[in-house]
Amino acid sequence: MVLMLLAGAAALILSIFSFLDFTSMDPQDVDPFWTEVAEESQAQQGPGAEELSVQDIMLGLGVMVLLGGIILAALYTVFAFVGTMTGNVGRILATIFLAGSVFMILFGPANLIVTGLSLAALVALWLPASNTYVRDRKAFKDAARSPGPYGGPGQPGPQSPQGLGPASQGQHQPGSYQSGPYQQSPGQQGSPQQNPYQQNPYQQGPHQSGPRPQDDPYGGSTPR
Repeated sequence: MVLMLLAGAAALILSIFSFLDFTSMDPQDVDPFWTEVAEESQAQQGPGAEELSVQDIMLGLGVMVLLGGIILAALYTVFAFVGTMTGNVGRILATIFLAGSVFMILFGPANLIVTGLSLAALVALWLPASNTYVRDRKAFKDAARSPGPYGGPGQPGPQSPQGLGPASQGQHQPGSYQSGPYQQSPGQQGSPQQNPYQQNPYQQGPHQSGPRPQDDPYGGSTPR
């Protein structure tokens, strides 16, 4: 990323210098080709048109170079982030863009600085350290997109049976073998249930009346 940002900054700086060079150029030092271009343009416009001088042509060229440098700097900045943060697809697009910087040599030897930085950034994109970084970043994105144990990010957890909110740890949950006051537990299935109103043969119930047996000191019982 740093090398691509440096290449974009170098392209912008070179375009500024080129703009200043074009605008401050002496008409006598201009190539005769541009003088002929100015004369031909003036002849095509007619005698009543505004005169087109060589300085105007140089100014137009300087503005075009400056705009080109600004666009290049913006593209280098975009691909610096695309190539390092969007996986292998971004690296392939950044590689194609950086490989095209070789043609900048045709516009002057000063562009070798931009081309060299671009090629260095291209090599750095495919180093083992870059491969590890892209792989780890992809794994992090996949983990962030995958739903958690209770659903996607921001979704509430499981609701309690009473619907009062998410069930918290430590909250008493009803067991599958919870029994009522007259229900046998799993470990008491073999024992008979006792009726709360069942009485022994010598105890009167709530609605019974009659003589009550009296204990005999010799083991028997006699009615009262």
